[in-house]
Amino acid sequence: MQDLLLIFTGAVLWALTNWIVKFSAAHRASMSKEQAQIILTKHGMNTELYMPSMGIDDGELRNALDILAPPVKVVLKNGELIGRLCPKMVSSKQTKLRLVVDND
Repeated sequence: MQDLLLIFTGAVLWALTNWIVKFSAAHRASMSKEQAQIILTKHGMNTELYMPSMGIDDGELRNALDILAPPVKVVLKNGELIGRLCPKMVSSKQTKLRLVVDND
């Protein structure tokens, strides 16, 4: 009976510790987001939610957009988008890493 109580107590302590760790991580992430929002506001910027599938009537296309481009936050300043699109990386099958050694 005591062994069962010890196992149960250990499980409860493990679950409580796990919850505390997850809660503190979520709290730190929330505080970081709040601080970032304050800095953006100080510089005259704001964030808006961008959903690429908004307004698409075709269900198949909407599902594909939701899979490939999930909703993200974009940063705006005076209605203008901050940042640029990343260029597409073109890789060549012939490109390989080579070891370069200095003989000096």
